[in-house]
Amino acid sequence: MNITREQYELAYRIGLEMHDKPEEIGIAEGKRRLERKGLNPNSAADLIYDVGHLLRGECYKRAMSEAATDDYLTWIRRDRRDSELHNALNALEQHIAYRRQKKSTDLCQGLVRLLNKHRALLTSLNESSLVLEWRDEVSAGLMDWLPISWFAEEGETKKLSHPVGEDGKPQGKAICNVIVNGDIAELDYQPYRKLNDANEVLSGVVRLTFADEDRTSIADVAWKASNDAAFAQATFQLHAPVVPPVGKAYQPPTDAAPKVARQVRERPGQAKFRRNLKLSYGYRCCISGCTVPAVLEGAHIDPYQSEDSDHIQNGLLLRADLHTLFDRHLIAIDPQTMRVHVAQSARGAAGYNQWHSQPVRVPDEPTHHPNQGALHRHWQKRRDQ
Repeated sequence: MNITREQYELAYRIGLEMHDKPEEIGIAEGKRRLERKGLNPNSAADLIYDVGHLLRGECYKRAMSEAATDDYLTWIRRDRRDSELHNALNALEQHIAYRRQKKSTDLCQGLVRLLNKHRALLTSLNESSLVLEWRDEVSAGLMDWLPISWFAEEGETKKLSHPVGEDGKPQGKAICNVIVNGDIAELDYQPYRKLNDANEVLSGVVRLTFADEDRTSIADVAWKASNDAAFAQATFQLHAPVVPPVGKAYQPPTDAAPKVARQVRERPGQAKFRRNLKLSYGYRCCISGCTVPAVLEGAHIDPYQSEDSDHIQNGLLLRADLHTLFDRHLIAIDPQTMRVHVAQSARGAAGYNQWHSQPVRVPDEPTHHPNQGALHRHWQKRRDQ
């Protein structure tokens, strides 16, 4: 049967409601609502299930028309968090692979075009980014998404672009040169005035002052309209950083001997691992809640073996002393309850007993949650039970 846009739009709204409030509406009620609009029960169930799979990033096997798929992705982008659109695109990619596996002659060219189209629109989720909203009279409400990779190393990089927009949605891009020196980064938009004018981006220089050595947290923002002008304090608001979902789940490396002692010197990749954990955990120790940047460290759950160990699901953001206790298995996390276990020998020390049996904070992004297998392996090694 031909399914009208009105029918699958209702199915979309029902699917959202079931995803958000599963205790209030079940599939039977959802199907009844669609049947009253002329859909047969099977088609109604298919459309509702597809919405849930898209939002969760799971492969869906019930085919939809290209028009419905395009509309569903457009509406998810309009109505939901960017992370759920990212999930939906992953679900579509898995659906395409499933279709091709079932029928090798089906190239799914139309669906591939839709996948590429909506991925191109998802500019803010290419990588972890700091989100800055301007609050001055001229630019109030305009937003910048600044990739943290820009600030990883000192030096100058030319002609970089970042998303710009408003109302939490990127709608264009701005182009600038970036100079990083210590805890300062300057973004110079002046050399690309014509390109920036097209996106209504003011061509001046932004100075960011960072609050931490990893340059992941902005402490202050200043602005000047030209090189001849002096920097002036900007009126701004920081939003929660963008932390894109991971596409591939953590798998422990198997081709290297496990590391048994912490390294004194920072190895390559450790800073990136720590930066990503800081953004994902909101600059807050997952056990103590400490927000002092200088003492927050990236802790591996499975001991570091190779670059594959630096997966965010194999990490926790911990205060330095708690990191030491975790590495020595005097602190562990029960993978069943996600509560902290502090060894008997550590509970008597000042302050540590308070964390025993307390719940662990986890990232808002579900694909950044600690890997259960890694937590279980660490839990099995806990001391002084």
